[in-house]
Amino acid sequence: MERVADDRLRVCLRRADGVAARTAGLAAAEAACCSFFEFTLRIGGALVLEVTVPRRHADVLAALAARAEAAAR
Repeated sequence: MERVADDRLRVCLRRADGVAARTAGLAAAEAACCSFFEFTLRIGGALVLEVTVPRRHADVLAALAARAEAAAR
C-alpha cells in the first residue's frame, strides 16, 4: 500500500483466483455508497487498485488506508 498523495492511494494486491473480481465488486459497492470515491483497477503484470478522492475528502481516504493497513497485518 502506498499513499501516492493526500488524495490518492495505491494498493498492490495478490494475484490469486477471484481477487480481481472481489476487488471490483467491493469497489463498485463503495462507489455506489460514497460517490466521491474513484476506483481504478489495473490488471496486468501486477494487480493494482488506485483510489482517488477530492482533496476535501482526504481524511476519509486516510481512514480507509489505516483500516486496510490494519487488516493486512
